[in-house]
Amino acid sequence: MTEPMIIAQDVTEAVAAVLAGLARVYADSPLQVGEGLLELGNADRAVRDYPEQAGAMAVRDHAVSKLLELARLPKVHRFDGTTAEAYDATQCCDDIRDGDVLVVEAEGVVGFLDAAWPVAVTEAHGEFHGLKTPAHEYKDGSCAASIDSAERIAAELGFPLAVKPAHAV
Repeated sequence: MTEPMIIAQDVTEAVAAVLAGLARVYADSPLQVGEGLLELGNADRAVRDYPEQAGAMAVRDHAVSKLLELARLPKVHRFDGTTAEAYDATQCCDDIRDGDVLVVEAEGVVGFLDAAWPVAVTEAHGEFHGLKTPAHEYKDGSCAASIDSAERIAAELGFPLAVKPAHAV
């Protein structure tokens, strides 16, 4: 019989391992992931060394919360071709998921995947669907993380955000 492999010494270490994997896949900033894991490790040591201090537990919970937030960030997909090619990719690539951000620099388009439909948050939309409403009102704010990430990337690239409706979603 083989010996079981020990993956984690405690629950916090196990949670950190899982969150690190998720965050590396979905977070836009690996530095934030590293900082969050360091904070979690330090907080966990404080909880072990000073169990009577309620503040240490709160710090650890805050670190876990930050890592969970990072793990929920949409993944960013960059396309070298056209919005038509990017649209096609959203229909057949399993690694592009609902809420992921789509960037087509050649056409000045940044958007996100809403179920099976790429939606542009930029003025230019190419083959993506355009917005009829302000981005943050789209689907009662249920796509806020995706929209925030897409708008931030569009601003970094200097692409104007949609100010008027394009073709309907």
